[in-house]
Amino acid sequence: QDLRILATLNMILILRPRRESREYIDHLMDLVEPLCENHPNASYKSALYIVRASSTSALPILKMKHYLSSSANIAKKQGNALLLCVAINLMTSNFFVSIMGEKAELSAGSGKRLADRTQVPLWQGVANQLLANTFNFGGKRAESNEASVEAQKWTQKVPERVQEQFGVMR
Repeated sequence: QDLRILATLNMILILRPRRESREYIDHLMDLVEPLCENHPNASYKSALYIVRASSTSALPILKMKHYLSSSANIAKKQGNALLLCVAINLMTSNFFVSIMGEKAELSAGSGKRLADRTQVPLWQGVANQLLANTFNFGGKRAESNEASVEAQKWTQKVPERVQEQFGVMR
């Protein structure tokens, strides 16, 4: 059952960009939602909220914020550093891109620290690139370059197909 839940959540994320799959995605959400909401491991609910927040571009901003903050709160209580990392980096990506200031830097910095705790190269690359972009937008070129180098280091450790999505060249 747990594997089916995770596979369904992944399928929703994979199908998400395809408009013709919208009805099927809604059907999958209807199936998996009660399983995650009532699962004895609250991390499933946290994962569900991440999928909800990122499964459609038409989601109102307040609803997206609610899902991501709920996911982060659950992940924090569960001690699930990876789900917390994903939620915080999605918050940074959705709410602080092209924003200058302390809050943007704090969010991106938190995402980087969480990614470093997970030791997952994909998320370390993502978080460092978000931090680099945040510093660059704020005119902090040296800090941006440092984070970019770090992002490149980590993204070169992920599979080639993923590197292509980052635009990494060997």
